Parts: sequence; C-alpha cells; structure tokens
Amino acid sequence: MLGEYARRGIASAVLSKHIQGDLVKFYGVTGTDFFYYFYPEEHQHSKFGYEKINGKSEHFPFQLDKLQAIAAKAAKTLQIEIYGGDVIISADNNIYLIDMNDWPSFAPCREQAAGHISQRIHKFAEN
Repeated sequence: MLGEYARRGIASAVLSKHIQGDLVKFYGVTGTDFFYYFYPEEHQHSKFGYEKINGKSEHFPFQLDKLQAIAAKAAKTLQIEIYGGDVIISADNNIYLIDMNDWPSFAPCREQAAGHISQRIHKFAEN
C-alpha cells in the first residue's frame, strides 16, 4: 500500500493500529446544540463496506458528553464549523477518533440538521 502512495507522489502517510470496537458516526454544528450519532450498520449506512471489518456493534457503553467534547475539540482544532466524523468505542469504553470531515453529507439526519446548519451559516455571515 505504501508503494502505491509513493507511485502517486504522496510523500508521507500516517499508519495506525487497528482498534476493535463499535464504529459510531457523528455529525455536529458548532455554536448550536445539534449533535447526532448512530451505528452505521444499523441504518444500512455504508462507505465502501469498511464498517463490516469490526463486525456487528456490541453497543459498548460510552459517555455522550465525552464524545461531543472530543468532536468539538477536533472541530475547533481543524477550524471547521459543520462537521462529521467516525469514532471507535472500545470494549473498555475508550473513544478513539478515527476520521473527521468538513461539510459531510448529514445523510441520516439532514432534516434535523438543516435548521442548525443555516443558523450557523447566518451567524458566521454576520461576523
């Protein structure tokens, strides 16, 4: 795989260890109270089928406020206002951020998110 990156002119890559656990996807809008999370395989939400690597979700317990804080900190660090991402929740209840996106699709929660997104855009445009 690294050889393919080199052939395409990609000079560096970050490798990380596989973490077994539940894949959880989330969406958020800074400056609002909107935050949505879900287990993708339970909603037939897939990107390339990679969600199946860890198998069926076990619904390991986690603290929602901790997930929201991790997402908010990542969004602030990356300077993105409207975001989505993926985490792994491990059997020992740790939350591992594995992906963060600016302007994701909000596919499973578009209707709920739309007002919050427009509110954020309006507030951003005022400043």
